[in-house]
Order: sequence, then C-alpha cells, then structure tokens
Amino acid sequence: MSGIRENAFSALGEIKQVFERLNEDDVMPALKAIAGARRVICYAGGREGLGLKFFVMRLMHLGKDAHWAWDDTAPSCGEGDVFVVSSGSGRFSHIFYTAEQAKKRGATLVAITATPDGDFARLADHVVFLPAMAYRATGNLVPTKQPMGNLYEQSALLMYDMFIIALQSIMNVSKDEMEARHRNYE
Repeated sequence: MSGIRENAFSALGEIKQVFERLNEDDVMPALKAIAGARRVICYAGGREGLGLKFFVMRLMHLGKDAHWAWDDTAPSCGEGDVFVVSSGSGRFSHIFYTAEQAKKRGATLVAITATPDGDFARLADHVVFLPAMAYRATGNLVPTKQPMGNLYEQSALLMYDMFIIALQSIMNVSKDEMEARHRNYE
C-alpha cells in the first residue's frame, strides 16, 4: 500500500502534465463567451458536476447571473445565454440531451471534455479539451494511477478556479467586489 504523501505527489504530477498540455488558445473563446453572457447555466453529472458547482458559485461572486441546471430556481435559457456542460468521456446520454436542448433554445454551448472529437464536442460552439484521463474516455490523454475519473475531475476543478481568475481580469472585477457578493448571513 502506498502512502498518502506518495499518492498525493503522484496525483500532483499527473495534474501538472494535464496543464502542460492544455491549449490556452482553445480556452479563451469559451471564457469570452461566458464573460459576455446574459446568464450562465452549468451542468455535469456526478463528481464532475460537484466541481462545476464550485464554478457556478464563483461566477456569481464575479457578478454573473449564474445557475446550476437542476436547481429549482434555475431559469430557462435562450439567446444571449451560455450553457456550460462537462462530460469527460462525452458518452453520457442525459448530459448530451440536456446540452442539445439548451442549444436548440439558442444558448451558446461550451463543452468541457476529454473527448474533443465526439458527438458531444461537435454539438458545442466552444470546446475546452481537458487532456486528462476520464471515466470511460479514450484517446491521447494524460494517464493516471488513480481510479476512475479522478484525474479529470481534479484537473477540471483546478481549471475552473483558473477560469475565474482569468474572468476576473477579463471582466475587470476586483477581489473586493467579489467578496461583497459572498453570502453574508452565515
């Protein structure tokens, strides 16, 4: 059995490889779409979805009208909106269906995936290729010693935080403005 520290350093090395391969030029059109959106609605399944919820919260702190697709208070989507969907493998039919419905209603679709040549990515207006091994994904991806989709999920969470830092600059939002939007009743 490997130690916690050894496994952590191994995972950090894998994540470093993912970001060394991430093409920032492919990311910028998606970030510009998000920055200019009337509202942003996000959806993903499982652990991918938990990471994307972090992103929704920070978008709200940036001042965006941001929502998680399955919250009871999530609005409809249409022209001027951006729908962000993550599917590492690009193979989950409920995620594809949800993305397809948002696109049919006029939303700009941002797909985050480890499978940039699949149907899921072809549906999107902007594709962010995260080259991390994901659950049931295939292709030229950073391999992992971790189980299932851990590497993709960890890399996605870190990437969303880096997106927020980039969006903060693009949108010219100060740290103080973000903090003023943080929940103040806890």
